[in-house]
Amino acid sequence: GKERVDAKSIEREYSTHMYDNFLHRRLQDRHNQAMRSEESRTSNFTHNREDITGNNKGDLDCSAEEAECTLSQLKIYFGCTSDERPIHDQKTWQYLRQTYHDIVGAEKSTIGPPNRAFNGFAVPYYVDQSPGRGRGLFASRDIPKGSLIWTASRTAEFEDAESYRNFLLTIPADLACDVMMWAYVSYGSETDGESENINDEEEEEDYVDSEDEDEDDEEDYESSLKIMLDLDECSFCNDGGKKRNMDWDEEAAALYPDNSDWRTFAVKDVKKGDELLCNYSGFFQKDK
Repeated sequence: GKERVDAKSIEREYSTHMYDNFLHRRLQDRHNQAMRSEESRTSNFTHNREDITGNNKGDLDCSAEEAECTLSQLKIYFGCTSDERPIHDQKTWQYLRQTYHDIVGAEKSTIGPPNRAFNGFAVPYYVDQSPGRGRGLFASRDIPKGSLIWTASRTAEFEDAESYRNFLLTIPADLACDVMMWAYVSYGSETDGESENINDEEEEEDYVDSEDEDEDDEEDYESSLKIMLDLDECSFCNDGGKKRNMDWDEEAAALYPDNSDWRTFAVKDVKKGDELLCNYSGFFQKDK
């Protein structure tokens, strides 16, 4: 009914609102993976932070504890450019996992043992440059429809903007530029009961009809949203839109009833050498 449609629309608006709050209202999502903004094309950036900030370092010192830098300012501070980005090796991924683990602590880490040599992929793959897209994932063999491709076992969750900011400031500037392209906002691996039950028709009607409860529900949504970062090569997966070949599949996921990890499956037959294309909207908001 109309109430259900309106509730889902409001839910998406709240998700977008939290995305802005986490990243000081200017962080962009994964869809801008190429980083081809006019600013980055026309500015002569370098990777030297002193050169970037120059006489205005006081305004752009994003490492200051009280600093509230926008995405554009962070890009300037870290020296991000639109040049072709590198393909990282396993040592780099392990370094990023260990750094995340050290910053959030073992109790809040969502990636398992950071020093173990595994990632979320269940099929062989390789990373290469994708024409017009930047880096991309490609299948190393044929993958039949319905096959498990990737599990979010190496997906980092940041509960607040401060821990995410500390992560950016701890890793090398070049990696920070990549992380800002890859990060997105979602509900994370754990939500409270009210957030999980938002699809219940009775709760939706109350949610739409009561202004006071709208405010309470907004707080619930905001408290359950996390900044997410895939700390494996899934971060190289480009958005396929309607041409995507990997996504959530409810029927295939039913084979894993006792595990809450987010999974993606082949939604069509994938041939060896095909680029693996994701559904970015599925990463942004997990509705399970």
